[in-house]
Amino acid sequence: MKLDGIIPAIVTPFDRDGDVNYTELKKLTQLLLEEGADGFYVTGSTGECFLLTDEERTRVVAAVAETVNGKVPVIAHIGNRSLPGGEPGKGSTEGRSLRRFQCSTFLLQFPDR
Repeated sequence: MKLDGIIPAIVTPFDRDGDVNYTELKKLTQLLLEEGADGFYVTGSTGECFLLTDEERTRVVAAVAETVNGKVPVIAHIGNRSLPGGEPGKGSTEGRSLRRFQCSTFLLQFPDR
């Protein structure tokens, strides 16, 4: 697989109650796709990856993957830095569970400990 072009680290929008706004996430993904994004880096370097639950991260990846529908690569950030409650080595399990969303690749952050 060759990654090339503009691959934004897409932000995860939240509503006023602090819940992920999946409708706005799909709209943002579609807008960026129409404007020429060549792929998406999801739940990664924009900082919210440490705030999302496992279920939210899965749903965010699913929403972006469904919106792009295979047109461009989706790179999913997996793993954690072993924050309280974090499990070292969890990234490999998370990656296997996210395969069903047709992610092109994963970016894994190794734990601190």
